Amino acid sequence: MQNFLKKIPRSELKICYRESFKVAAVVGTILSLINQYQFFIHGFNMELPFVKIGMNFLVPFCVATYSRLKILHQQHK
Repeated sequence: MQNFLKKIPRSELKICYRESFKVAAVVGTILSLINQYQFFIHGFNMELPFVKIGMNFLVPFCVATYSRLKILHQQHK
């Protein structure tokens, strides 16, 4: 993994992570609203499934980061 990231400039890595965070924030929020709508409709009386909501944000972050790093790696070969 270090060799994979070694060729990519640090400034581009920062941009990659920042953009991935933005994607995860938007997509994770939408997924949480779709998947956990019962929690929001029933007035917060149900137990909130923190793990599921966390995964709604983690998965898009990982996908966006991997995709961007793959493109950056190909550009800096």
